Order: sequence, then C-alpha cells, then structure tokens
Amino acid sequence: MTVARRGPSITRMVSYVLVGAGARGKDAYGRWIARNPSKARLLAVAEPREARREQCAAQNAIPTGERFADWRELLARPRRADACIVATQDHEHVGPALAAMGAGYHVLLEKPMAVTEQDCRDLVTACERHGVVLRVCHVLRSTPFFAAMRNAIASG
Repeated sequence: MTVARRGPSITRMVSYVLVGAGARGKDAYGRWIARNPSKARLLAVAEPREARREQCAAQNAIPTGERFADWRELLARPRRADACIVATQDHEHVGPALAAMGAGYHVLLEKPMAVTEQDCRDLVTACERHGVVLRVCHVLRSTPFFAAMRNAIASG
C-alpha cells in the first residue's frame, strides 16, 4: 500500500479484486487500473469465461493463484484488497456484492444496483451491518449522449 502527500490531502493507492471481467470489468476498470499503477492495483479476478479472465489477468499482472472461475471461491478466501469491483451481469450483482461486503471489502457496484427493490434494501443493510462503503457506478452519465440530454432538459 502506498501513501503519498500532496498539499494538505493524502492520496493513497487502492487495491481491488474484480468480479466480472467483461466489457465493464476488464475493458473499463481493469484497463484503467493497469494504466494507473500509482493509483490502483488489481490483485485478483473472478470470471467464468477463461479467455476474458486470462486477458484481464495478463493486462494487470495477476498471478495464476489469484485467477478464479467463480466469485464464490475468490470471496471465500481471506480479504486481499481494499475493495471489490462487481461488474457481473445485472441480475448477478447481489450475490457477489453481499459476499464481498461480508468479507470486509468496500464495494464498487456497476449499475443497476440490483433488479428488485428487496435486493437493493438487502445491499444497503449489508453495507451498514459490515461498516463498509458501497458505491454504485453510473458511468454513462458522463457520455456525450447523456450530457446532450441533460443540456436539452436544462434549457427547457
């Protein structure tokens, strides 16, 4: 773990494990982490599709023993990072997010948070019970399409 001072604030390298190495997981988060080693490090990946898992592992220099076909195996082991990125299919978000929070990870959860109201409530309850941070990532809000929609609505 690296801590660097810049002015009055402290910048700290954050370590992650990744559940779901598809377009969002491998190509967005994984690629950004690989390009920013002073800010973040990806320590493990869980992805059922071997090719995606191995591509993500290669791009982030993840050791063979930290590559998992199933998120259950990854999250059953002792906590190895600060946070867990959950970038699975929408209907598969809740299981790994709950398991990650139960293991003590802070969670960055790809949107939607869940597909049912009860699952959303269960995620918030788990976050509070385990004292971890749960953040839902809404990356599309920054795309040109949504920026144009926001501007059109704001202009009346």
